[in-house]
Amino acid sequence: MGSQRVVRGLAVVTSAVLAVLGAGLATGPGASAAVAGDQTLSGVAAAQYQTNNEVHALVTGGGVLYAGGTFTAVRAPRATTSTPRTYLAAFSAATGVVTSFRVTLNGRVRALALSADNATLYIGGDFTTVNGVARPRLAAVATSNGALRTGFNAAPNSRVTTLLRTGTTLYAGGDFTTVGGRAKARLAALNATTGAVLTGFTADLDARPNVLAVDTSLRRLLVGGTFTTVNGLPNPAMASVDTTTGAPQAWAAQSVGACVYSVRGIAVDEAADTAYVTSLADAPGCFEGVYRANIADGSVVWQDECAGAGQSVVLLKGQIYFASHTHDCGRMVGGFVGPRFRDDFVWYRLNAIDPVTGEFGHWQPNTNAAGTTVVGPQVMTTDGTRLFVGGDFTTVNGSAQQGLTRFVPKGTDAAPATPPAPVAHSTGAGRVVVTVPGTWDRDTGVLGYEVRREDGTLVGTASVESWAFTIPQLRFTDATATPGASVRYRVRATGGTASAWSAWSTAVTVRTDAPAPLATTAL
Repeated sequence: MGSQRVVRGLAVVTSAVLAVLGAGLATGPGASAAVAGDQTLSGVAAAQYQTNNEVHALVTGGGVLYAGGTFTAVRAPRATTSTPRTYLAAFSAATGVVTSFRVTLNGRVRALALSADNATLYIGGDFTTVNGVARPRLAAVATSNGALRTGFNAAPNSRVTTLLRTGTTLYAGGDFTTVGGRAKARLAALNATTGAVLTGFTADLDARPNVLAVDTSLRRLLVGGTFTTVNGLPNPAMASVDTTTGAPQAWAAQSVGACVYSVRGIAVDEAADTAYVTSLADAPGCFEGVYRANIADGSVVWQDECAGAGQSVVLLKGQIYFASHTHDCGRMVGGFVGPRFRDDFVWYRLNAIDPVTGEFGHWQPNTNAAGTTVVGPQVMTTDGTRLFVGGDFTTVNGSAQQGLTRFVPKGTDAAPATPPAPVAHSTGAGRVVVTVPGTWDRDTGVLGYEVRREDGTLVGTASVESWAFTIPQLRFTDATATPGASVRYRVRATGGTASAWSAWSTAVTVRTDAPAPLATTAL
């Protein structure tokens, strides 16, 4: 029988590894029987309402997804007509846009958070009025109908860029220097009901925070941004502070050298007291991937070596999902060395990472980048089952979808990308070597390959790991071809229960004799 084995982390699989000798194998499950994957989340985007401009903030609760940004209208999947929604909208999986929820704002939404009972939505951004009432840059509204919670009034003096609610406390970060008339430099703790400043908390920053996360058991508030100091102490881009007092705590993972970082995403696994952090940087060669740290002290467990403006990171069902515009991951297993010049970059904007090892998982949908940031996906969130992605994109996996998309657990498998046609050449009497360019799948890592002669004969099978940027090349030997016959071959790639056939190879005439020996010259 033909051999069937899995090869990991190789861009080229040579005949020494996967030479398949003989023919005449019975048809059946073949290569697909050995296919394995690490993903429960589909790489095919599910139907989702979309926006007419960028999405900068997402939060989900009570079966509803809330999205904020610069958009002024939303529309159903594949629809051409829109529903007005200025800067903020709510979507239900059951009904689409939530028509009962409508909030009138006069400026961009940059941050969202929900109350514990999902009855109140906190909104941060650039606006100064909500439903015609003065509420500069931070407000609370009822999720039932969008009505302003008039008892909440914080009044920061500049934009709010990030929000986090835990218990009865709402943490707000941004460009402000005062909140409710009290001096609070860019980070404040507020009463979640009234918006009153909690004066016992002081964590003054010298520049903007982008993201907040919390480990309640360790009383650690994690803060990421572009700042370099917290309460006057050096903590460039990433810090941990006490949730009650704001006092800086140890965080060993600090930037070094001349790189200027902006931490954009933090995901916390409280059960493991672990944080996953991503950032972007100002120059080539600076860290822009994901690192895993122990929350107790910020010590690094692992870090990937990707370049490409990390934007957001989410932990879902045993995988890290990472938004960026990755263009070079030369030091990662299954990774790739990107082109030297920016104009030649190939961008991979959505990826999965194994939280234990830091290696690539097998989940690779993609978007374009079409907005002011030219990044693509900018923010992600999850309800524990589905992954929601917002940003400045207008396509997902090559199909039109603007601003907002979602990915759901796998159902019916999607077929791998169609493999290129094999290349065949005869090397001796009755022998044909078939070179098979591999392919890849958006959510299945190990693909099965079967090569068939035009008369239906199965030449051989193999199972090989691949990513969009690490494509194998396989070589099979057909040792039972009829001498003098004209033969063609094609390959089927299988991921799970779905498969894709290549085109037929160019016909080749099988040799009737052995090739002439190489000429030699006596020395």
